[in-house]
Order: sequence, then structure tokens, then C-alpha cells
Amino acid sequence: MAAKRKGDLRAAIARLLATVAESDASVARTLRKPTTAAKRAKLEKKTGELPSEVHAWFAAHDGQSGSRAIGPSESDRLLGVEEAIDAWTFLEEEGHAPWKSSWLPLATNGAGDYLVIDRSSGALLGYQHDARARPKRAASLVAWVETIEQAWTSVAASTKASAAPEGWTATTSPKAGALKKKPAGTAYLFRATA
Repeated sequence: MAAKRKGDLRAAIARLLATVAESDASVARTLRKPTTAAKRAKLEKKTGELPSEVHAWFAAHDGQSGSRAIGPSESDRLLGVEEAIDAWTFLEEEGHAPWKSSWLPLATNGAGDYLVIDRSSGALLGYQHDARARPKRAASLVAWVETIEQAWTSVAASTKASAAPEGWTATTSPKAGALKKKPAGTAYLFRATA
């Protein structure tokens, strides 16, 4: 079963990265190249054994540069391996309870809150620095990735131009001179009359 989940995760990550690139090139440009096996080994040495999903996750990217969120309805930016080590170390030493060593930060909102994977269950939890609650954000990394991909797909679908309603004809947007004759905000669909 673990191999199937890993395969599903790789496919889900590939779809997500393709959807991000298609939907918002500026977000896609923030994604760093995949990590090396040596970097993933360093993460494992510092934080403990990594499930295959985490290896697959970091084999696909090394987080994001800048502060852009990975999803259109997310506030979280993906962490790279070094950032995940730093965040885990900080939370291990100074994190607010409840905190478990089996949790590994994968993303942050930049304000001290993290999206962590519980390595014992595979669930993704929200670690909020100013709250005791650790809400479950997704049952698995695959489920979370699919949720982000679906959000991008929904945004892309909602921003595509749609056809004119039945019985209406679309016209092109007016030029500057035409706006002098018709005020801005005039609807530029008109009902066909016979």
C-alpha cells in the first residue's frame, strides 16, 4: 500500500506542478529544483526517519523562494530541506505545546505557523504558534496536493472567457474613442433582435 501511495503522490505532485505552471507562471518560478538524495539524507539524520512520501515530496522540489503561497486559496509557502530542518529544530527546542518530534514542517505562512506532516500517521496538521489546537488539514500528503491542484484548476476555469448567453452576441471591447460616446461600465453584450 505504501508504494501505491508514493506513486500516487508522485503523479499528484507532477499534476500540481503542471497546473501551477499553466495557471500562474509567477508562482511556478518560485519553485526550486528537486533536492538531492544527500540533502534528503541530511534531513533524515537531523529529524528522524522519513516516510517514502516525504522523500518523494522533496525529490520533486526544494520548496519555494520568496513569499508566494503555493495555492490560490492557501497562505502557505513550501519549505525547502534546509528550511524544514531549521523549522523542525526551532519547534523541537522552543515550540509551543502540543508539539511532537514526529511532526515535520513542510510549509509555512511566514508568521510562525506551519503545515506539518505527522510521520506516524501521514496526516497533515496545522501548527499554529499562538493556539493549542492542531487542526487536521488533510488525511495525507496526496490529499493535500490534490486539494491545491483542484483549487488552481477551479481558478483557471473561473477566469476563462465564457461564451455569450443564448440569444446574445458578444462584441469586442470598445476603443478609447468609443468610451466618449458610451460611459465605462456599459454592458458590451447585446440581445439579438430580429
